[in-house]
Amino acid sequence: MSRNINLLAWREVRRIKRTRMFYGAMLLSGALGTGLGGAVAYGYQQTLAAQQQRNAHIVAHIAHFDDEIAQAEHYHGEVADLDQQLARFKRLLETRTDTLRLFNDLAASLEDGVTYRHLERRHGQINVTAVAPNERQMSEQLRRLAEQPGLNAPVLAGVTSEPEGQRIFTLEIAQARPSSLLADKEAPP
Repeated sequence: MSRNINLLAWREVRRIKRTRMFYGAMLLSGALGTGLGGAVAYGYQQTLAAQQQRNAHIVAHIAHFDDEIAQAEHYHGEVADLDQQLARFKRLLETRTDTLRLFNDLAASLEDGVTYRHLERRHGQINVTAVAPNERQMSEQLRRLAEQPGLNAPVLAGVTSEPEGQRIFTLEIAQARPSSLLADKEAPP
């Protein structure tokens, strides 16, 4: 006699239990995967948002620095303009002192009876047209001009006689530079 033992019901319960455990494990791993994927996506989203904030901050600073650079370039241009203006003022001041020195030298050298008719200065070179009653006064005028410390020796360019006997003479004089004047003043006697 053989006995029949039916183990099928037990196996069926075990199979159902294993299936439930499998589905539970699958559901749990799916939930964990979804949670982990969501956490990674959230982390990436936060990193992206932080990077966008940094980029916006950098763009704002770049715009600020661009404004400062434009202001600095504007100020640099103003400084260059002021430097040019200062150089012009220095040239004008030097020209003014040169002009004063020239007229002082011409006035100090003027011989009695000699009259200046025309003075023209170009780049330190002075062209003078003058009238003298006679040749002696003309020669004396040239000698006096040569003795002036602010003037180089005059060069007689031409002499004409008027019907009244006066001599019209044209001469060229180079104005001495201030540095050569200082050297003359500092030289021992």
